[in-house]
Amino acid sequence: MADSDEELPPAFSSVEDGKKKNFMKDDIVWVRCNKVYWPAVVTNVSHKTRKVYVKTVNSPRKRKAIKIGFSSIIDFEDKKRNRQLFELGKRACSNFQPAYEKVKQFYVMKHHQHKLSAARYLTFEPGEVSYGTLPDMEVAEDSNSICNEECVYPLTEEELDSDPGNISNDSFGYQKSQNSYSAVTENSTSPSCSSSLSQIELRQKEEEAKILLAVIQGDACWNHLCRIYREEIYSERHSCFMSGNHKLKSNLKYFSGINIFPTGDLELELVNTLRDYIGRLGIKSDWSDYMYYVWLPELQYGPAVNSASNR
Repeated sequence: MADSDEELPPAFSSVEDGKKKNFMKDDIVWVRCNKVYWPAVVTNVSHKTRKVYVKTVNSPRKRKAIKIGFSSIIDFEDKKRNRQLFELGKRACSNFQPAYEKVKQFYVMKHHQHKLSAARYLTFEPGEVSYGTLPDMEVAEDSNSICNEECVYPLTEEELDSDPGNISNDSFGYQKSQNSYSAVTENSTSPSCSSSLSQIELRQKEEEAKILLAVIQGDACWNHLCRIYREEIYSERHSCFMSGNHKLKSNLKYFSGINIFPTGDLELELVNTLRDYIGRLGIKSDWSDYMYYVWLPELQYGPAVNSASNR
């Protein structure tokens, strides 16, 4: 990862290295789990006890949040630490980079959609497929530990001042045992990361996603979504959303993307396509919620996906 700010999300440009901050709900932080630092979302904060509740990025949305002290988390927007923890995580686990890219994608989208929820965007429902999950996660719910093997500690100044390229795995507690993470190269798959994709599988998924994206960007899909919005064809999701009934609306399942999209870039292109459709239709009220609550689920189970999968 390059040192230039061009590689970082827009929010990073105004954050100074080592800057102290009061953590808030929906902040993104680094936590140490299973001997690797992983991005996580703050779901609740107790300033009185200086503790936060967090969920790791790409974890199941219904998983119980983990309680951890302020001193044991690292601000994701600290550029210096971010770059170094990125290098360490990439070497430690092949599932790491998709999770990191998902956070970068969130920052880009948050820049345009200020009400976008990090907790919703960066976690997933049971029916959704997520790539870049933290494998074999085991947690303990006390303030000083996020896994049952060791306590969580921020990096020391000596470790932070080291060149990430020269940091050994032993410096961060990586032990060469059956249960530990081993360093991986870009073209290899860590045996510990059982849910990660091989290069062949990833290319196959990317090809499937590109076919689906082309279908969604085509006239047939555009016309289908227009007809849903104009109520020319019936959509239960559209009816619930437009009813004004908050209970019905709250029962709609929120989607952050379509299951087969394996990379953040492809998912972002999908969202940009739908934002363009929103603009062409002139939807101004709750347009972001409408896109996530109605259109994305309709595409998930509708003719666009079926058409692409049958090719």
